[in-house]
Amino acid sequence: MKRLLFIPLFLSSFTLSQDVILTFDCPEEVPSGSDGNLFSFHINIQESNIVTDMNFDIIINSNEYIDIDIYSWIPEDLYYYELFSMPCYQIDEGLSCIFETIEPGFYIIAPGTHTFSYEFSALEGNSEVTLSFANVWFSNFDGNQLEVDYSDLCTIQIVSEGNEEIIVDYQSDWNLVGLPLEVSDATYNILFPESIDATLYSFDIGYNLETSLIQGEGYWLRFNDAGSTTISGSQINELTISLSEGWNLISGITNTFNISSIQDPDEIIISGTIYGFTPDGYANANIFEPGKGYWVRANNSGNIILISE
Repeated sequence: MKRLLFIPLFLSSFTLSQDVILTFDCPEEVPSGSDGNLFSFHINIQESNIVTDMNFDIIINSNEYIDIDIYSWIPEDLYYYELFSMPCYQIDEGLSCIFETIEPGFYIIAPGTHTFSYEFSALEGNSEVTLSFANVWFSNFDGNQLEVDYSDLCTIQIVSEGNEEIIVDYQSDWNLVGLPLEVSDATYNILFPESIDATLYSFDIGYNLETSLIQGEGYWLRFNDAGSTTISGSQINELTISLSEGWNLISGITNTFNISSIQDPDEIIISGTIYGFTPDGYANANIFEPGKGYWVRANNSGNIILISE
């Protein structure tokens, strides 16, 4: 009796086995803006099957729209090159790549595991991308449709290293400002959209009208009303700032920075001459706040260094 019960169970398990298994091989994460990333998919055809035709899509869906460019990279094997045509079509919510035989019935795909890789670029963004198989269809030499397991998913994190946002407050009228993050566009009216036109001034012996901000430099900028702006970009964790003899307008790094941590190898900073600007006027500063500008006086020209702790 035990044998009679065991045999049907074994046969049932064998009957339900898949003829073809599709799986992914993907990186867990890739940097935003990076090129030359690879993901692969595997077509595992079980020993008892010979595939003569197939068609399926690889769909890429994201939590938010990220333009990921993907183009085919075919292994250096003429058998694969002759067998498959691999166009990719851009769609609104991601990208779909369709794979199919050139002439169904003229080529056969032998049992075993066949691997294909795709190279992709991840444009700027910070999200998660999921790859999945869809619209899967395999058939054998007799024209019968095969059972395919295509449930595998691939999840890739698209990460922007050091990407963050900083809120910079400002008062009405004149302010001392600086650039707290590495940004793609440092034009003053992009970073400070409520500022008054043509009021950004740097200082180098005298005042100079500017249109963009540079890391480590301080500026005067004027506003009609008090408010705040949000600046997005990558962290600035280290700065080397060149000082001229006399007064200089400078700014700090991404994090709040204690002036006692300034590296001043030539001791050019004159003690007690670092000033910020408040609604009540100038005040001695003990810290550099991100997005703010500061006056500092040097007894000679040279460099100082700010490194995040």
